[in-house]
Amino acid sequence: MLRCFVSRSLLTNPVAGQTRNMSGGSLAGSQSSLAGKVAIVTASTDGIGLAAAQALGQRGAHVVVSSRSQSNVDKAVALLQSEKIQVTGTTCNVGKSEDRERLVNMTVEHCGGIDILVSNAAVNPFFGNIMDSTAAVWDKILDVNVKAAFLMTQLVVPHMEKRGGGSVVFVSSVAGYQPMQVSSSDFPSEWLSGRSSQNLFLCVVLIYISMKKYFFNVTFDSPQALGPYSVSKTALLGLTRALAPELAQSHIRVNCVAPGIIKTRFSQAVRIPSLSIVIFTGLLSSSLLTLYFYHSFGCCFPIIHTNRSF
Repeated sequence: MLRCFVSRSLLTNPVAGQTRNMSGGSLAGSQSSLAGKVAIVTASTDGIGLAAAQALGQRGAHVVVSSRSQSNVDKAVALLQSEKIQVTGTTCNVGKSEDRERLVNMTVEHCGGIDILVSNAAVNPFFGNIMDSTAAVWDKILDVNVKAAFLMTQLVVPHMEKRGGGSVVFVSSVAGYQPMQVSSSDFPSEWLSGRSSQNLFLCVVLIYISMKKYFFNVTFDSPQALGPYSVSKTALLGLTRALAPELAQSHIRVNCVAPGIIKTRFSQAVRIPSLSIVIFTGLLSSSLLTLYFYHSFGCCFPIIHTNRSF
């Protein structure tokens, strides 16, 4: 089954079939126990990854957290243990094959198998005009954000098959649907499509001015400040579509989540300090995005990993 979970107020086309309301409430009661399950969550010592590990662990899963920094791993393990969560931690740079293999082998050795993979690791070393990006930038972004996500899946699938099935979730982004656009030369009239309210017009103007001032703390003349990153997140949507039917025969579900702007350290560069909403163009249809805290978004992961339908 292929499902895409997006933020509560985001109106986009889902990867396939269904879009879920992530505001909490009614879905919380339908989350079944994950007792006895083993979950690997990459890049999981802070932000969305840590929230995913917490949410899965709170429902009984033994979570395996990882990061490139041992000190960050130690802090995350201590936090999760303080919440009575079964947790194992190790360092892992998902861009390195030896680290990926060590993470999987360690999980199988210490936990007995693998049921769940949350592929959360991502990098974005480039901001600016996509035409100014270099081969090194593309290699780094695609290696970590896309290729490593697939190769991790390739490593865990045999272990999931031994346990009769499993679940894989890729963490994409709304940027995978529509690149975050920043322009300091032309007012994007598309923002006003279908909107005639003078008050809304003034609101959009104020947001636009704030974006010019605060977005990345610099002024951009480029129309796509996150071009290569956005491409990598679009690729994850395609990877989900390609893998889901192939792995379904092994009773392994492949899903994708597309977070909006979540308040994390990683997103610090793209958040607007004075605003809690952003208006995007194109596929987002001028919808309002709420600035979510990562612990609020984490609730979606246990839902995805259950066998229930909603």
